[in-house]
Amino acid sequence: MALRVWEHVQVGEVNVAIANATTNLRENRSASTANELGIVYLWLREYEAAWLHYHRAQEELANNISVFYGKAGIAKWCQGDWCSAFDEWRAGLRCEYTDWAGGISIPLVMWAAAVLADQAPLAEEAIVHLIERLRSDQSVLWPGPLASWIVGDSQDFRLKREGSGQVAGDQCTLDEWQVEFYKGVMDLRDGKADGFRHRMRICGNVSWIELAQAPRVFFGKIWSDEFFVARHQLDSLKTVVDGN
Repeated sequence: MALRVWEHVQVGEVNVAIANATTNLRENRSASTANELGIVYLWLREYEAAWLHYHRAQEELANNISVFYGKAGIAKWCQGDWCSAFDEWRAGLRCEYTDWAGGISIPLVMWAAAVLADQAPLAEEAIVHLIERLRSDQSVLWPGPLASWIVGDSQDFRLKREGSGQVAGDQCTLDEWQVEFYKGVMDLRDGKADGFRHRMRICGNVSWIELAQAPRVFFGKIWSDEFFVARHQLDSLKTVVDGN
């Protein structure tokens, strides 16, 4: 992601940030620059703009890249339209170009969203998609081990990840952060409200200090679907507390 765009976001120059991200996309039409502009909209909670942007990306750039459907689903989820969110995610399941693990990311967030919406049939549907994708040899790559743990594999995800030969460092930090999100979802499912709120606070917040000191971690978090789902849950919790 272009650091300059986020420096403008940091100081509140959101129109400049959007303009810069738009220029980057115009000058280099790629999945990466398209996703960057969409993430700026999501960050600003401009969810309708984000959804429209990702739909344009599907139509004008490529209709077989799963991240466009994943993020379009996140935009709808954050608007409170979980039915449309699942429609976007189901479309993303049919895409040719997915994550390194063979298309695990979308059914993972589908499962989390279904649990958060208390929709057991949708959670079961997501588990079916995860099990199907875990048959692929690619699923040894992250987040495959996490998905295997969620569907009930008896082997701990940490042990599976160590056996996959992946590198440590920032990526390990991001993986552990992602695990916290899914533990939080499980907390909600299991009636552990305090654990759920605690883990959503961990996963739904990032700091500008992190951008300066560990930009790869910062961008890894805001690039992920889980960050925006967690932040939306925090927004919803705040609304309840404020009585609005």
